[in-house]
Amino acid sequence: MNPEQINKNIPMCHLHLHTDYSILDGCTKAEKYVDCAKKYGHPAMAITDHGNASGIFYFFQKCKEEGIKPILGMEAYINDQIDEHKEKKEEGKDNHLILLIKNEEGYVNLNKLTYLSFTKGYYRRGRIKTEWLFENKKGLVVGTACLGSAFARLVQNKKEEEAEILFKRFVDEFGEDFYAEIQINEFPEQKIYNDFIIRIAKKYNTLVVVTGDVHYANPEDSRLQDVGIAIYQKQPVGIAFSIHAKHIYYTNSEFFYWANEEYNYNYDETFITECINNTIKIADKCNFEFETNANKYPKYEPTQDVIDYFGTSDPKEIIHKLSHAKLNQKLKYYKKNNIIKVDNDVIKKYKDRLDYELKIIGDKNMLDYFLVVWELIRFCNKDDISVGPGRGCFIPETKVKMSDGTLKKIEDIREGEEVIDAYGNIQKVIDCLDYDADEDIIELEFENGVKINCTKEHEFLTNNRGFVKAFELNEEDDILEI
Repeated sequence: MNPEQINKNIPMCHLHLHTDYSILDGCTKAEKYVDCAKKYGHPAMAITDHGNASGIFYFFQKCKEEGIKPILGMEAYINDQIDEHKEKKEEGKDNHLILLIKNEEGYVNLNKLTYLSFTKGYYRRGRIKTEWLFENKKGLVVGTACLGSAFARLVQNKKEEEAEILFKRFVDEFGEDFYAEIQINEFPEQKIYNDFIIRIAKKYNTLVVVTGDVHYANPEDSRLQDVGIAIYQKQPVGIAFSIHAKHIYYTNSEFFYWANEEYNYNYDETFITECINNTIKIADKCNFEFETNANKYPKYEPTQDVIDYFGTSDPKEIIHKLSHAKLNQKLKYYKKNNIIKVDNDVIKKYKDRLDYELKIIGDKNMLDYFLVVWELIRFCNKDDISVGPGRGCFIPETKVKMSDGTLKKIEDIREGEEVIDAYGNIQKVIDCLDYDADEDIIELEFENGVKINCTKEHEFLTNNRGFVKAFELNEEDDILEI
């Protein structure tokens, strides 16, 4: 193909891209990148944040909303001397590597790797060993990454033979799911590394892709990224390390042809076109999608002591026997302490209600979930681990309307007293729980002068919108009498 005939505005996929989940390094939210992809007509886009995959679901959602194919992954920190590195000076030995999720198995394995990175490999950030990656390689596509990779650092230290041996190891492990990455930027050392990676990729028949190592959406955001790095390093801007390559923003394919001439890389334009086209080939390999329209619950597998105690391994039978045993225990307590009148009609009423609620839970396929939570609490109680009493809404000094119309602080209410519930019905208090709410509190003031402190997500019954969370209330809401 004659270079004059090349269409320089061609489809591509950015395979090396950092969002704001690359803390104090990337500085752009997913939706801004999606806007860029739409503007340039890019069919797909990857997320490869530093050392974590925390932003991939949000990224997935934003891409799907706008018809952009999301490629999910991260730029992992690789360090094979994790156990030896306990000081800050060793941080520079963490090497970069791009991991992309190819399918569901790859998603599971990426989760395993991130778990290992923060439990066994953590020092100032999550890190993994090469052997951990090879043990959990299925379903992953791997790229050689940037000048921060082990390959590049070996080349910079004039150890090209070692770099080739390492490259060959990855070819042997990942085959066609391993690709070589080049970049075209201001760094002189990038040219040297590119020459090596292109040569070695050709030798082992490995795809070469061109990437922009995107850290922000627009050119004017470079200052923001330098500020983020300065904050991370606790240094004034200008003294802290700053990215001298000012073209790590989201670009069109035309940029790479321009940079090729601007920085004197002098690659044949047909080669650049091939590297851009290869980004689409990699994107086509990656087809993992979150199941957002399906409910997934844990499966409860009872231990032998539970099976022996209840005489069954069926979760439905276990939760029914357990619930009714607890109900009988509670009713005996109420009767003994004369909290409520307990007779056959009351017992039938409570048991019918329990069976109804268990049916609802079963219809929602959540019986196993409840039993898993029960097992967690049982384990904590057995091992003397503190367990919270559950999530509450009101806090001390919150005023509750009593059945006689007076207001009383919630902490002063006692068992046997009667309050008015959210539906206006009179209810007798049968239990009082006292605990601190370890979450954000909001104060609401009503036109009748009443003030209520409650958690932000406490729901109030309104005449115009039904139940509304406290932080979503507005002046137009008509709340039932407080």
